Amino acid sequence: PHTWDLSARARPLQMAVETARKVLVALAALGTLARGALALLRNDRILKTEDPKYGEIGEKKNGTAECKDEKKKPEMVILVYDIAKKKNLGTIIRSAVAFGVSRMLIVGQKKNLRTFGHQKTRDFMQFVYFEKFEEAVKHLKENNFTIFGCEICAGAKSVVSHPFSGNTAFIFGNEGNGMNPKALKACDRFTYIPQYGHGTASLNVSVAASIILHHFAVWARYSETGVEGFKFKV
Repeated sequence: PHTWDLSARARPLQMAVETARKVLVALAALGTLARGALALLRNDRILKTEDPKYGEIGEKKNGTAECKDEKKKPEMVILVYDIAKKKNLGTIIRSAVAFGVSRMLIVGQKKNLRTFGHQKTRDFMQFVYFEKFEEAVKHLKENNFTIFGCEICAGAKSVVSHPFSGNTAFIFGNEGNGMNPKALKACDRFTYIPQYGHGTASLNVSVAASIILHHFAVWARYSETGVEGFKFKV
């Protein structure tokens, strides 16, 4: 009787299946490479965009973009006017230091700034004093700062949308009455903090300031401070 060599007949089929598998693997690899190249091209368009105000945009280790030149990043300052309580001012100073405010313009305190609760952060902040509010506003305008009023009013943009552009000065309102007419008139634009719960009409001025300053620092891509243990480096 004739004996059939089944393994010999099956060998070409096995080779064909193996070849097809290798081709499919190669195609999958090419597809992955193509998708990666496309993603790099998209990122390249974003990360290498040249901004005439802030310089070339680079890439951080966590994948977000930041300005390569620290000096060209938009500057943030605070114009302190009509804030009554020492504790609020002290907390604002602390937050200003934490979030990269370059200096604070103080109106009407004649270099005798009274604060409480700044936890020694006052030593890390530059203060510029003005006798009159109008002098401080003029100084900001002459140095191309956009003055942002932090107030819940018509035309104000949510701080979550980051409605900022360039060097910015923030004015925060009085604890009881908010921003007075003189301060409102001096502002170029306004921003507010949206609320999502019910029971309070507004936030404490130092809390509001902290939130807004943090949002600006994120928008401006300030470099994050290093960590040491369970705290940020001083």
